[in-house]
Amino acid sequence: MWYIPPLPPVETWEDLIAREEIRNKKEDPKRNVDDYRLSHESREKVLDIMRQTRLINHCNYEVQKNKQKNILHIVTPKIGPYCKLMEGDKEKMESLVSKVKEKFGRKVKIVNIKMDVRMPLFEIFLQASIHTQIKIFYARGRTLQYRLPPQFWTKCKILKENKILQEKYGGECAPGLFPKYDEYQMMQIMTECVYNDKYNFYVYDVNLEWENLGALTPENKELRKIVHQNVHVPTRLAVIKAFEQGIEDFRDVIREEHLVMLREQRKLKENKKYKF
Repeated sequence: MWYIPPLPPVETWEDLIAREEIRNKKEDPKRNVDDYRLSHESREKVLDIMRQTRLINHCNYEVQKNKQKNILHIVTPKIGPYCKLMEGDKEKMESLVSKVKEKFGRKVKIVNIKMDVRMPLFEIFLQASIHTQIKIFYARGRTLQYRLPPQFWTKCKILKENKILQEKYGGECAPGLFPKYDEYQMMQIMTECVYNDKYNFYVYDVNLEWENLGALTPENKELRKIVHQNVHVPTRLAVIKAFEQGIEDFRDVIREEHLVMLREQRKLKENKKYKF
């Protein structure tokens, strides 16, 4: 038998917060609680706690994995398909459900959640046997696409190159765009998750926003809020509205805006050339 040494003790969130509160009060007794900042050392500790937590799950996987069943959630609106492009959702859902039942049988429970909302909602995610482990496969609602695994992200080359449109909609993988619907990838990831003999944190990764550790630093906290509210949320609302009006791929809208901008630029150049 291999000897597995016990894991070193993990500093708790409570310990870290208490220590940071004391430090902030000492630095500036008048500092507002909302303005408290983590030291560089504590930011490192936050990451360490997250890594250790994942490792603990790994070591205790056999104990934890059967605490609950794997559940595939499919979320749709109660009112049903109220616009033309939603009419294909039922066929997609039936196809996926059929494949999941055939491959996994009773290993995966399937739940259709119906929400009382008027939006072209269609979201699919797997909640694994450890309740904190969730994989989102499709999100056509208010869930932004960066919360999905990268293979589902919709990319837009124009947004990578056009800085003006990038400021309006986001970068190449703009979070407000609808992700790709890829049944094959869904089944691949579900297979990795359901038939995992040991805990693999690459299968159920900690979903840091943007996969960017900078998200944990206080310096860009306010900027991130502003970008989220002024860029990503309005983009998603515009994408939803366009979908309701029959535009399935919002990149068509972006492409048209890009062409209009190019035409305007050509006109300006011609006007300068002939001094109109």
